[in-house]
Amino acid sequence: MSKTVDRTLDIMELFIGHAGGLSLTEISRLTGMAPATSSRYLAALVDRGYLSESPHNGLYHLGLKSIDFSYAARRNLRFIEFAYLPLNQLSKETGCDVYMTVLDRYTSLVIEEIGTTAALRINSPIGRRMPLHSTACGKIHLAHLPAEQ
Repeated sequence: MSKTVDRTLDIMELFIGHAGGLSLTEISRLTGMAPATSSRYLAALVDRGYLSESPHNGLYHLGLKSIDFSYAARRNLRFIEFAYLPLNQLSKETGCDVYMTVLDRYTSLVIEEIGTTAALRINSPIGRRMPLHSTACGKIHLAHLPAEQ
C-alpha cells in the first residue's frame, strides 16, 4: 500500500476508538507524523468532508461524509434483509434484545440490533466491536472456528 494511503488511514482510524475530538498535536504524536505533514493530510480530509474542524477549539472530529461508508457497507451485507424478520420475531417471542454479529478479524462486530422496550437492556449499538470471549455471540464465533485458529 502506498505511504499516502497508509498515513490517511492511520489518521482516520484514530477516530474509531476515540470519543471526542483530537488536536493537531495529538494526531501528530499518535501517528508519528510531523505536524506540518499531519496538517496537510487533515486539510484534505476536512476539505472532502471526512473530518471536520471545530471553529471553537480547533479539534478534529469525524465528518458526516464518514457516515456514508457505514451505510454503504451495510447495504452490501444483503443477508441482513433476510435475517431481519426472524430476528424481530425472536425478539418479540423472548422479550429480549437480539443482535446479529459477524466475525471480523478477532472481534465480534454488531451489524444488526433489534431492541425491546424492556426496563433492562444491553446497549450494543450497530458498529460496536466486542472481544470474542466476552459475549455469547463471540463465543459462538469461537466455537465454529477451524481447529487451527
